[in-house]
Amino acid sequence: MPRCTGVEVKIQVLSPSLPRIVKVASVPIAWIAATGAASAKQVGEALDDMSEVQQSDPGGYTLMVISICLLFFLASALIGVTTWFMVKGKRKAK
Repeated sequence: MPRCTGVEVKIQVLSPSLPRIVKVASVPIAWIAATGAASAKQVGEALDDMSEVQQSDPGGYTLMVISICLLFFLASALIGVTTWFMVKGKRKAK
């Protein structure tokens, strides 16, 4: 790949050696895999389970919610910082 001045953006969805049918079929397969786990239970059943946990162990439920929020913040921060460094680009040493 030729060197570019400034920010270098590389976009590669899948390996170029894969056949076109694999590239086309990967989108619906990924959608099915992503939505399969979400449709395992009805929303009401999942909320009933969480309310039972909250009533039986309020301290553990609070700790779980705080831990999930911290993990979400950490993951978002890592994605944001990585994206910022990629957009910022490498500075040449003088």
